[in-house]
Amino acid sequence: MSDVAKMRRLLGREDELASLTEDEMAVLVDGHSESISNESASQLQTLETALSAVDAEREASKPERTGRAVLRTLRAIGQSSMPAPAIVSELAGLLTTCSSLGPPRFRFQSRDAVTRNDNGNVVTFSRARASARTLELSAVVGEFGLVRWPSSETFIFGWNRSQASIGGLLRIPAHGEGTLLTVSVQLRVENVQFDGSVTLGTASNLLQPIQGDGNLPLRGGALGWCNAGLSLHGATGSARTTLQFVSEWVNRDGADSLDRAPGGVFTLSNTVALGPSTSLLSIVVDAEAFAGAEESEQLLGGFTAFECRVRPVQEVNGIWLPPARLHVARVDALLCEIPVLKESPGKARA
Repeated sequence: MSDVAKMRRLLGREDELASLTEDEMAVLVDGHSESISNESASQLQTLETALSAVDAEREASKPERTGRAVLRTLRAIGQSSMPAPAIVSELAGLLTTCSSLGPPRFRFQSRDAVTRNDNGNVVTFSRARASARTLELSAVVGEFGLVRWPSSETFIFGWNRSQASIGGLLRIPAHGEGTLLTVSVQLRVENVQFDGSVTLGTASNLLQPIQGDGNLPLRGGALGWCNAGLSLHGATGSARTTLQFVSEWVNRDGADSLDRAPGGVFTLSNTVALGPSTSLLSIVVDAEAFAGAEESEQLLGGFTAFECRVRPVQEVNGIWLPPARLHVARVDALLCEIPVLKESPGKARA
């Protein structure tokens, strides 16, 4: 049985989930991870295909033209994002009866993980704290200051990535046909100073790509981004929205970046139509960071660091990215009965 199937079966036993055991928490974490695994793989596959096409035409192109083609490819991935479901915009124009539900208490979290290079530097890092509603993650790859951060995945570029998530259960009161649930979460990029004080940061300060040697085949390219996601899982289905809230890319021929949280705050929303029997949902907030750089054994390769973690002072090195975390500052859940939907039996349900 797949991890997703185990998660759905568990959510179908809502009367038995008054308190979660460690095993039940693991089922919810693993089921969520499996449910979104194709999402990140698809992004990397798209990039691999596009970069491979550029590389195949490299011998017939001028180096500058190849470099610009690489930048266009990196930009396409660096600006990608999945918008919130269109149904959210339809609510304002409909006659509704809405009530706010108490926000879920986050009760389970992904497992901590860390890998290091031969010098003891962090290559990938993941830490989630459900009770504090915080996510921390890092992904570093490439070569900087004669130190190498090895890649765990390689195709054209070398790649490292990390993921962290927190989740909770939301109980749904009795409702009829034509009911929508909208869940919104506000996330904050927080800088945590060494004295423990917290200030609002900005997403662009989490990411630093550095170009490699411009004579490399793809002109020393480097790229990084981070996605944040909100998933609603039920016994019969799931709904998800994601936002790529920061990205940056560079090679010899140029550089660009995108920050969808310049003020350090952004919101994710998801709306689903509920069947009358739906009484329990799992709500999961996650983030996944990607770091990619062109690698070489002969020339200086590219380098990318995404750092969103509260680092101890002894780990501060020549790569200065401020100690930081993602904090789920607010969660809102709104249950709305919409008469129009009572006559639309074909509407998707959770």
